[in-house]
Amino acid sequence: MEQEREKVLHFCCPNCGGTVKWNISKQQLECTSCRTLFFPNAGYAPVREHDYASYPEQEQQQVSFPEQTEITCASCGAQIVFGAQDTAAVCPMCGSSQVMEDRQNAGVPPDGLIPFRIDETAARQSFQRWVSSLSFAPGRLKRERQQGKMVGVYLPFWTFDTRAEACYSGRGGEDYRDSDDNTQTRWTDVQGSLTMRYDDLPVCAATGPVRDLIAGILPYSTQEGSVPYDSAYLSGFLAQRYAVGADTALGWAKEGIRKSLVSVAEQQIKDRGYDRAEVKSLGVELYDVGYKHLLLPAWVSTFAYRGKSYLYLVNGETGKVAGGRPYSIPKLVAAILAGLAVLTLVILVLTAG
Repeated sequence: MEQEREKVLHFCCPNCGGTVKWNISKQQLECTSCRTLFFPNAGYAPVREHDYASYPEQEQQQVSFPEQTEITCASCGAQIVFGAQDTAAVCPMCGSSQVMEDRQNAGVPPDGLIPFRIDETAARQSFQRWVSSLSFAPGRLKRERQQGKMVGVYLPFWTFDTRAEACYSGRGGEDYRDSDDNTQTRWTDVQGSLTMRYDDLPVCAATGPVRDLIAGILPYSTQEGSVPYDSAYLSGFLAQRYAVGADTALGWAKEGIRKSLVSVAEQQIKDRGYDRAEVKSLGVELYDVGYKHLLLPAWVSTFAYRGKSYLYLVNGETGKVAGGRPYSIPKLVAAILAGLAVLTLVILVLTAG
């Protein structure tokens, strides 16, 4: 384990020396001791976007960090361990904030962030509502689960703006009734082109199990809700730097764009008067690509049920929840049997007719 070599920021009140943290209810920085309020140094101007052509040069500044780095809390002397992607932590002994600003700014620094707008109490309430809404969940889940500690984390994202142009080929189908009164489809080859504009497409730049759930808590209001990056926002929370570069993230975004364009192309074919549509091939080119590096807020926790742990996330801006969950096998079997019974009844009615 590497010992501390990097500069660590501490956010101290100039009036009393207390720790300054982001107050979610007041949407301002506040001293936890004397309650003096502060405004972020970065202000509230629009977050700047970059031409993607400049990305490779910036990424050359990328550096790697040890798997674990141990730092000493300046307030109480406790030892705090940072992982390779961790950039902010809270001392488990005294609660003071620790931010590795140089690490956060390595490679491509954050352009902006969305401050936490949902506090821990509201996040737990969102989780309770989510559990209550789960279909096919065990009846004992609400009573017997054990909820873990909830932590606020700023997760790294890339967002992309682009103009996508696509050419496609496929076929459109016209339904008709044959001599036996069965539905048949007459297919015709079709071609077409599309141009679509995409703004602030988000791609999570973290790795691990959190990334597997992140799509479930989107969207964030990155266009109107983000503010210029200021390390003071991280005080009181955890934060991570990006583990996925913008080049890889853009490839993932392009695949998502392609899937959305297939749906648009299918609708375009139907708009020509066809009943059915199939897209067999579609090529996409991206133009005028811009990008931003943002940190977005999430509450992360786990709950245990009958010896198994389930990870879940709560969107720190909207309260939307996503996570792993248990299923009731008897409820699933009952639903399947009910569906089969309905299907059998429909077949009998149609056969009798």
